[in-house]
Amino acid sequence: KVANRRALDLALPQAEADANTSIISFDGNNFGKVNKIVNELEGDKVLQKMANAIGQAADEFGVGARVFRRGGDEFVAIAPKNVALKLQRRAEEIFGQAEYSNNKESVTVSLSGTIGNTFEEANNILQEAKKKRKQEFVEPPAPEFLRNSTPGRAIEDAQLHTEVEQILREDSK
Repeated sequence: KVANRRALDLALPQAEADANTSIISFDGNNFGKVNKIVNELEGDKVLQKMANAIGQAADEFGVGARVFRRGGDEFVAIAPKNVALKLQRRAEEIFGQAEYSNNKESVTVSLSGTIGNTFEEANNILQEAKKKRKQEFVEPPAPEFLRNSTPGRAIEDAQLHTEVEQILREDSK
């Protein structure tokens, strides 16, 4: 069972004061797109799957009663330092990746976690990783000549553009 934000707020001070305890902050990668691409009902199922994955991993390491939903797609687990990394990786493994789509778009959702001595530390690391991941996977906009083209015309335009670029490179030598 996953506890709520209020229970997390009550548990954190003691956990953060314990030098043998780690805080694991989890986040659903691309989760928000599920609600937009499919629907909120499917989004709720994804949240349940995340909670179940973290809960199962926590149960496997004997810390099942210390899993919390912070809000949205953010979850927190409190675990002994000696099992925190194993619990994080196991939860990510159990959740795996899930593909969601409609007729136009698709999205792959995964679960990732980071570990800290405090929630703030774990969450800051998680947010930095999230920001970096989004920067790495930003798809550049289509070149101007490809926008508003039909598929066949886009291929012809792309081939022509490649030929023009090649000629320009040769001319600049």
